[in-house]
Amino acid sequence: MTLFISFTDENFDKLVTKSKLPVVVCFSASWCAPCKALQPRLESLALEIPDVKVGKIDVEENPKTSSLFPIMSVPLVLLFLNGDIVAQITALETVESMIEEINEYLS
Repeated sequence: MTLFISFTDENFDKLVTKSKLPVVVCFSASWCAPCKALQPRLESLALEIPDVKVGKIDVEENPKTSSLFPIMSVPLVLLFLNGDIVAQITALETVESMIEEINEYLS
Protein backbone atom coordinates (compact mmCIF):
# COMPACT_ATOMS: atom_id res chain seq x y z
CA MET A 1 0.00 0.00 0.00
CA THR A 2 1.31 3.42 -0.97
CA LEU A 3 1.35 5.78 1.97
CA PHE A 4 2.08 8.95 -0.05
CA ILE A 5 -0.36 9.44 -2.90
CA SER A 6 -0.08 11.37 -6.16
CA PHE A 7 -3.51 12.88 -6.75
CA THR A 8 -4.65 13.71 -10.29
CA ASP A 9 -7.67 15.09 -12.09
CA GLU A 10 -8.66 11.47 -12.74
CA ASN A 11 -8.43 10.15 -9.16
CA PHE A 12 -9.09 13.21 -6.97
CA ASP A 13 -12.83 12.72 -6.65
CA LYS A 14 -12.50 9.06 -5.67
CA LEU A 15 -9.47 9.43 -3.37
CA VAL A 16 -10.28 12.78 -1.75
CA THR A 17 -13.85 13.97 -2.23
CA LYS A 18 -15.43 10.57 -1.60
CA SER A 19 -12.89 9.36 0.94
CA LYS A 20 -14.15 8.05 4.25
CA LEU A 21 -10.72 8.82 5.73
CA PRO A 22 -9.35 12.32 6.34
CA VAL A 23 -7.08 13.49 3.51
CA VAL A 24 -4.16 15.92 3.53
CA VAL A 25 -3.55 17.36 0.05
CA CYS A 26 -0.57 19.48 -0.91
CA PHE A 27 -1.24 21.58 -4.01
CA SER A 28 2.20 22.02 -5.57
CA ALA A 29 4.14 22.59 -8.79
CA SER A 30 7.27 21.00 -10.20
CA TRP A 31 9.11 24.35 -10.39
CA CYS A 32 8.31 25.28 -6.75
CA ALA A 33 11.35 25.02 -4.46
CA PRO A 34 9.29 25.25 -1.22
CA CYS A 35 7.08 22.42 -2.55
CA LYS A 36 10.13 20.24 -3.09
CA ALA A 37 11.42 21.10 0.40
CA LEU A 38 8.05 20.16 1.89
CA GLN A 39 7.86 16.73 0.21
CA PRO A 40 9.98 14.82 2.80
CA ARG A 41 7.87 16.21 5.65
CA LEU A 42 4.67 15.15 3.91
CA GLU A 43 6.09 11.67 3.32
CA SER A 44 6.99 11.48 7.04
CA LEU A 45 3.51 12.69 7.89
CA ALA A 46 2.05 9.83 5.83
CA LEU A 47 4.11 7.33 7.86
CA GLU A 48 3.19 8.91 11.20
CA ILE A 49 -0.60 9.07 10.72
CA PRO A 50 -1.69 5.93 8.85
CA ASP A 51 -5.41 6.69 9.35
CA VAL A 52 -5.07 9.80 7.17
CA LYS A 53 -4.36 9.81 3.44
CA VAL A 54 -1.51 12.17 2.52
CA GLY A 55 -0.43 13.24 -0.94
CA LYS A 56 0.11 15.98 -3.45
CA ILE A 57 -1.35 17.23 -6.69
CA ASP A 58 0.57 19.22 -9.29
CA VAL A 59 -1.54 22.29 -10.07
CA GLU A 60 -0.17 22.69 -13.60
CA GLU A 61 -0.59 19.06 -14.60
CA ASN A 62 -4.10 18.90 -13.07
CA PRO A 63 -5.83 22.20 -13.90
CA LYS A 64 -9.37 20.82 -13.69
CA THR A 65 -9.08 19.90 -10.02
CA SER A 66 -6.85 22.83 -9.10
CA SER A 67 -9.37 25.33 -10.46
CA LEU A 68 -11.94 24.11 -7.91
CA PHE A 69 -9.95 25.35 -4.90
CA PRO A 70 -8.77 28.74 -3.59
CA ILE A 71 -5.13 28.34 -4.61
CA MET A 72 -3.37 31.70 -4.45
CA SER A 73 0.14 30.25 -4.16
CA VAL A 74 1.89 26.92 -3.76
CA PRO A 75 2.49 24.98 -1.70
CA LEU A 76 -1.01 24.98 -0.24
CA VAL A 77 -1.78 22.15 2.19
CA LEU A 78 -5.45 21.46 2.91
CA LEU A 79 -7.14 18.96 5.22
CA PHE A 80 -10.31 17.38 3.85
CA LEU A 81 -12.95 15.59 5.94
CA ASN A 82 -15.88 13.96 4.15
CA GLY A 83 -14.88 15.80 0.97
CA ASP A 84 -14.92 19.26 2.58
CA ILE A 85 -11.96 21.51 3.34
CA VAL A 86 -11.78 21.86 7.12
CA ALA A 87 -8.33 23.40 7.55
CA GLN A 88 -5.33 24.87 5.87
CA ILE A 89 -2.18 23.33 7.34
CA THR A 90 0.83 25.60 7.68
CA ALA A 91 3.34 24.05 5.31
CA LEU A 92 6.39 25.42 7.14
CA GLU A 93 5.57 23.53 10.31
CA THR A 94 7.41 20.49 11.61
CA VAL A 95 5.86 17.07 11.10
CA GLU A 96 4.98 16.96 14.80
CA SER A 97 3.15 20.30 14.71
CA MET A 98 1.30 19.29 11.53
CA ILE A 99 0.16 16.12 13.31
CA GLU A 100 -1.04 18.15 16.30
CA GLU A 101 -2.94 20.51 14.02
CA ILE A 102 -4.55 17.64 12.11
CA ASN A 103 -5.48 15.82 15.32
CA GLU A 104 -7.34 18.92 16.54
CA TYR A 105 -9.77 18.46 13.65
CA LEU A 106 -10.04 14.70 14.04
CA SER A 107 -10.99 14.64 17.71
